Amino acid sequence: MTALILTVLCSTIIALILKQNDHKSGNIILMLSANYFTATLIGFAFLIFQKQSEIAWQPLVFGAVLAALFVFSFFAFAKAVAVAGTALATVSARLSVIIPVLFSILFFAESPGLMDVGGFLLAIVTFVLFYRSLH
Repeated sequence: MTALILTVLCSTIIALILKQNDHKSGNIILMLSANYFTATLIGFAFLIFQKQSEIAWQPLVFGAVLAALFVFSFFAFAKAVAVAGTALATVSARLSVIIPVLFSILFFAESPGLMDVGGFLLAIVTFVLFYRSLH
């Protein structure tokens, strides 16, 4: 439960920072570049100061590809916050997890429990009601 609360808190803070940056006409590329540069430095510091770490090129390449995809998705999220507003972009981002879960049910024959189905239904109802409240 703590991880869920921290996830919601962090994603809300990120959305509000992006909205504030858009409101102040800040440079989104500069802000996100500084964010990822800082995260990269911290990551390399943890890697260097670990006593039993080995550096291999395959995980670094894989991590770089994932990082590029993450940066792209973050720019898309920043654009969504600027265009649609903080609330709709955040709700859409949170509910986008439904698609991979549905694929795992369809392709890997996973069977959701009663609580899972209830959560899906509540998420869909939330999205529909939120969308209708905007119009």
